[in-house]
Amino acid sequence: CQRDVRSVVRRHRQIGIRDSVIGVMDADAATRLGPVGKSVMASSATKLLIDHHTNPERWFDLSYARESASSTGQLVYELIDADDPSLVDHQIASALYTAIVTDTGSFRFSNVSPDLHRLVSAFIDRGLPLILFRPSLLAPLLTSSPLSLSSQATH
Repeated sequence: CQRDVRSVVRRHRQIGIRDSVIGVMDADAATRLGPVGKSVMASSATKLLIDHHTNPERWFDLSYARESASSTGQLVYELIDADDPSLVDHQIASALYTAIVTDTGSFRFSNVSPDLHRLVSAFIDRGLPLILFRPSLLAPLLTSSPLSLSSQATH
């Protein structure tokens, strides 16, 4: 399991653009992929894992996993930022912000850090509208199935 973002970016470049890659995010086990899990494992494509959960299964060819990260969205941002920070435009910032909010329970879980808040402030600097920060807009997303969150202190 690789934890250094620059080594993951270098390895990705070595794979080559012509190869097929299956990206698996926030699902460190085949069972978390549901009915497609076995097919993903059996595929000849390069399997890339990006996750913040502990002990990912070992069938991934390339992984960027760190349990100290707040969310998979944070890890995706780190990979993009290490390769080309200019790629994080308004649309990508919005998608990453949504991933971070849902994975952190609206910043309520214990894995939220000052660094994460600095990252989100960078999204605002890149034009992410502050209207997304209204809890009333996020509440339906956070309480609806299948993304409903438990009241546990960590994710």
